[in-house]
Amino acid sequence: MAGKAISSALVASLMLFGGAAGALASTPAAHAHVSKDKLVINITTTGGTVWGTVTAKYKSGSSTKTKTCAKTKCTWNLAINTKVKLSQTPTDSTTWPFKNWTVVKGRSTKTMTKATPTVKLTALKVSVTALYILAGSAQSSSNNNGGYGGSYMP
Repeated sequence: MAGKAISSALVASLMLFGGAAGALASTPAAHAHVSKDKLVINITTTGGTVWGTVTAKYKSGSSTKTKTCAKTKCTWNLAINTKVKLSQTPTDSTTWPFKNWTVVKGRSTKTMTKATPTVKLTALKVSVTALYILAGSAQSSSNNNGGYGGSYMP
């Protein structure tokens, strides 16, 4: 009878360790499948000239990450609910000053004039546009010309 009890204890121990090992082995895999949101950065561009650079800073675990976009469009996949602090630098602030940010989350569009806004990724796709205008073109906000400045009057 003692032999049977030892053998049962051995089988139970193997099952316990096997279960624990299985649980430990699956832990890293669970982190690999973190839900992601898409952050799309758009920057005013004319004839191949990009009017500025956008920098995005966000936390990933315990460290702060920085990404920079210096082309017409950049797309990054970041963890859902990430808070991203945006900043921008005009290519030439005298000619093409910064006007505002346009943030689109799902069906919601918001315009922000704050120099360094924070955007929380709460939609599958968040699109942010850094709008630059031609210097001295105050009308650009009302004519929806995409930052090309001024307006056309025939």
